[in-house]
Formats: sequence, C-alpha cells, structure tokens
Amino acid sequence: MANKMRLAGFLSWLALFLPGLAATCGYAQEAYPSKPVRFILPFPATGPLDVMVRLIAQKLGDNWGRPVIVE
Repeated sequence: MANKMRLAGFLSWLALFLPGLAATCGYAQEAYPSKPVRFILPFPATGPLDVMVRLIAQKLGDNWGRPVIVE
C-alpha cells in the first residue's frame, strides 16, 4: 500500500513538472531553417523529376528566405 502511494505521489509530481519543462525547451531553438537546405535527388539530372524538384526548391527558398540546393 505504501508503494502505491509513493508511486501515485511521484506520478502526480511528474504530471506537474513535465509540461513546464516542455514549454521552456522551444526557446532554445533557432528559427527553421538556420542553414541552407539540401535536397539530394537520387535520379539523373535533366529528368522530369529533377525539373519538378528544382521548381519546388525555388518556391521553398523564396518562402523560407534561405537557399535551397538540389544535388
């Protein structure tokens, strides 16, 4: 019985502590993306998929304000 009470006390403490810890973790992160983004395309260049990915990468680079490199 005493072990169940200890477990219940620990779980209630944990339930109060974890949301506060999770709320502060987001402040230490940089804005995404902080570096140039690289798409690695495993298909040959000048194919239809290459053209499509390059168009998407251009739009993403405009929206993010970071360069998007297709390799």
